[in-house]
Amino acid sequence: MVKTSKDMDKIKKRNKPNDVFMTPVPLCKEIINLFYFHESDIILDPCRGTGNFYNNYPEHCEKDWCEITDNKNFLEYDKMVDYIITNPPYSDLKNFINKAMEVVTIGFGFLLHQHALTLPRLNELKNKGFYMTKYHQCKVWNWYGHQVFVFFEKRPQNEKCTVTFSKKYIKI
Repeated sequence: MVKTSKDMDKIKKRNKPNDVFMTPVPLCKEIINLFYFHESDIILDPCRGTGNFYNNYPEHCEKDWCEITDNKNFLEYDKMVDYIITNPPYSDLKNFINKAMEVVTIGFGFLLHQHALTLPRLNELKNKGFYMTKYHQCKVWNWYGHQVFVFFEKRPQNEKCTVTFSKKYIKI
């Protein structure tokens, strides 16, 4: 079913945000395959949901998770991890980004709408020493707009950003 602009208007103007969008497993695997993880790496999924990301993290890494519906709120997480890779709730994106910057030693990656990459947000990340090193364009057929997976690392600014894209739409 193709969404009309009238449908999109309803989505944008809803009173209560629906932040529960389970990322399709093929997209989770595609995103995770953008990385090379070492055995000592610790990966956190702060929004585990049904585990589509978490269950596909490499077996040789240490994994941890949060899920607010299971009374494990990421915003109260107090351990350090190497990586965060997830599809965050868009209604609380600013808090998720700030918390991710506090608890990662290497970097964090979020699946977002492309319009979430605002100049003020990118400048704030830069001011805190985080730079985009991966940008992966993708499209989940039934979701609004186009999605991007972006990964920010605490690195020198001169690091290059790898740009990739999905070769097909992902249907759910």
